[in-house]
Amino acid sequence: MRALLNPEDRSAADAPQSPTAPARALAPGGSVVRAVAAVAASFFGVRGRKGHEADLAQLRPLQLVLTGLLMAAVFVLSLLGLVSLVLRG
Repeated sequence: MRALLNPEDRSAADAPQSPTAPARALAPGGSVVRAVAAVAASFFGVRGRKGHEADLAQLRPLQLVLTGLLMAAVFVLSLLGLVSLVLRG
């Protein structure tokens, strides 16, 4: 009861913590395969909430951005190559 009256007496174990904040701060930055899977799922819009939250906890934002830019570039270049092949034939 005393801890409730005086917040300075509360220990760190009693303090409420965000479930993703500590994990995100200590995330080693997941694998490349996980980043590609997360970005591919977001391209198609089929990512569930639990999968999205797990990705946010395990992957770095910079890793996701770079993977997304690389995958978008590959997609655009693939479309240009396909159009080029169709127009030649």
